Amino acid sequence: MNEEVFSLVQECTNKYSIEDLNEMEVEIRIRIPKKFRSLWLGKLSDLYTTEKEIEEYKE
Repeated sequence: MNEEVFSLVQECTNKYSIEDLNEMEVEIRIRIPKKFRSLWLGKLSDLYTTEKEIEEYKE
């Protein structure tokens, strides 16, 4: 059974922005419709990475 897939950033977000705060910090803001609050909280809580991946994306 194929389930339809949605892009959270493109289809469940009103706006997002990335701002350099200083030399050590960046702020990412995600503005979403309230109906997606629990979905986004769950998805953000499920984000994981590895040391290898951190090194690959290090700037």
